[in-house]
Amino acid sequence: MASDGEVSPPTLHYWARKNGIALSHGVANGSSLADDAPAVAPDLPADDQHPLLERAREVLARTKKAVSIEFLADALDVSPKRAREAVDILRQDGFRIVDDSGAPGSIRLEKLPPATPTVTRLALAGDEVTVGIVSDTHLGSREEALPELLAVYEEFEARGIDTVLHAGDLTAGIGIYRGQQANGLAHGMGTYNAQVDYATEVYPQIDGIITYMIAGNHDIEGEAGRVGFDPVQAVCHRRKDIIYCGAYHGSLELPNGAHATMVHGRGGGGYAISYKPQRYVESLPPGRKPALLIFGHWHVSGFFRHRQVTCLLAGCFEWQTDLLVRLGLQPDVGAWIVTLRLGDDGSVVGIKPEWLGFYAGRKVEMPMAA
Repeated sequence: MASDGEVSPPTLHYWARKNGIALSHGVANGSSLADDAPAVAPDLPADDQHPLLERAREVLARTKKAVSIEFLADALDVSPKRAREAVDILRQDGFRIVDDSGAPGSIRLEKLPPATPTVTRLALAGDEVTVGIVSDTHLGSREEALPELLAVYEEFEARGIDTVLHAGDLTAGIGIYRGQQANGLAHGMGTYNAQVDYATEVYPQIDGIITYMIAGNHDIEGEAGRVGFDPVQAVCHRRKDIIYCGAYHGSLELPNGAHATMVHGRGGGGYAISYKPQRYVESLPPGRKPALLIFGHWHVSGFFRHRQVTCLLAGCFEWQTDLLVRLGLQPDVGAWIVTLRLGDDGSVVGIKPEWLGFYAGRKVEMPMAA
C-alpha cells in the first residue's frame, strides 16, 4: 500500500486510464509525474506479440491435430530448440498448449478449457479459518470498480485475512457481447495482451495475501476463446500471489479435508437469485457436495442453504454497464468475509458471512478493524 500522501501505482493507473492518458513505464511503477511526464495516448495499437510467437500460435491454431516440435520447427523455419522455447513462452502467456496423450512427443492448441476440475489445497491451518471472497472484477471495463477492490484488500489486510477466493472474470474480455468493443471497454483495453498487462499491474498486491482464482466466461470466451487463450493463467504466471484453480470451476480443500467450490455460472439470472444455484446443487451427485459453494457471474450477492449446501453469490466489482442497463439489472458491488468453523470429522460446523458493500456515487471508504 502507499503511505500517507502517496498515490499507489494501481490508483495512478486507474486515474490515467479514466482520463485517456498513457503512463510511461517509470510512472506506472511509482515515479512521480514531474519526473516522468505522461504523453497523450496513441491510437490503439495492433497486437504486438513477437512475430515468431504469433507465427507459432497461428500454425498450431490452423492444425486440427497434434503436431511434433519438429513439424512446428519446419513450419517456422527455425531450430527445434527455438520452436520449443516459443511453445514454452506461449504457455506462460496463457495459451492452452498441451501434450497429446495419444501421440507422445506431440502438442496441440486446446481451444476449449479442460473439463476435469482441479483441487487446490488452501494454505490455511486451524479449526477456524477466515477468507475473503471477490468475483467479477472485469479489469479493463469502463465500469470497473478498481478503487473499491483496492479498499477491500486493504480491509482484508487490516483484519489479518491472508486468503482470498476469486470466482472468475478477472478481465473484461473482448468480443463477449455485441457492442462491447465500442461501449464496454476502457481506453487502450482492446487487446487481450493489454488486459493481461493491466490486470497484472493493478490487481491488488499486498504482502502475505494469496488470491486463489478461477477463469470465467469473460476471461476465456470471445476473442480469447477463439485462439485458446486464458488471461488468468497468464496473470498467474506473472504474479506469484495469484494461484490458478481452473476454468469455470475450482475445488478448494480446507485444513480438515472439507471442500469449498468456486463456480462461474452461465447465462442470465433466474426469476429469483437463488434459482440457478439451487438447480446446480440439485445436479450434484450424493457424496460430492461441498461445504461451501461460491458462485460468480451473475453480479449479485446472496447467502442461503439448499439441501445441506451453503451457497454464496459473490457479487462483483463492476458498476452498471450499458448491457446491464438494457437488461434492467443493478449489480451488487462488494465482497464477502466468511469465517468457517471446521469439525474433526471433515465437516464444516459453522459458517459466518459478512457482506462489505459499496454504493455508486459514494466515497470509497471501508471501516477499518480496531
